[in-house]
Amino acid sequence: MKTVNAAVFASALLLAGASTARAAATRDVETDHIDATDDRGPRTFALLVNPLELAFGEMGVEADLALGEDAAASLQGSVYSVGPTSAWAATLGLPFFPQRLAFHGFYLHPRFSIATATTLGSSAQVLGAGGTAGYEWTWTWGGTLRLGGGASWWTTFAGDATGLTLSGVRPELDASIGWVF
Repeated sequence: MKTVNAAVFASALLLAGASTARAAATRDVETDHIDATDDRGPRTFALLVNPLELAFGEMGVEADLALGEDAAASLQGSVYSVGPTSAWAATLGLPFFPQRLAFHGFYLHPRFSIATATTLGSSAQVLGAGGTAGYEWTWTWGGTLRLGGGASWWTTFAGDATGLTLSGVRPELDASIGWVF
């Protein structure tokens, strides 16, 4: 019995002297970051070019503005030269990153375009709709690479479409490179 009493007394002394457990804390606490890929804080703006578009007769520059943690608004200005057709186009898009944060991870990018095309002396206004899906990598130093694919559909809504090669279904290959700020 003396052993039991001694054990209870020793346990009571240990519990009385115990303090609350605390985790080791450092002064490097980053509360404004979503995860380790977002080491320099939330990104808000991207400037991209897609050299692969040259294979389809297109050249353009895209600017993206973050709308929150997982979406952005994109505006692209492009010049097309497909056969005898040349065109100027403006494209609005909404890249959405459902798994991660804006400018990093799997993305869906629906797009809507309007263009003025000329072919053999006649001109027409063309609408396009489509999108791409893929993956975007953004490094902490700001460089970004976006790889994806999809399709778009183009149709004439005004003007003379005779000989127009910028109509119907077009493949969309996204191999954009650029910088995210």
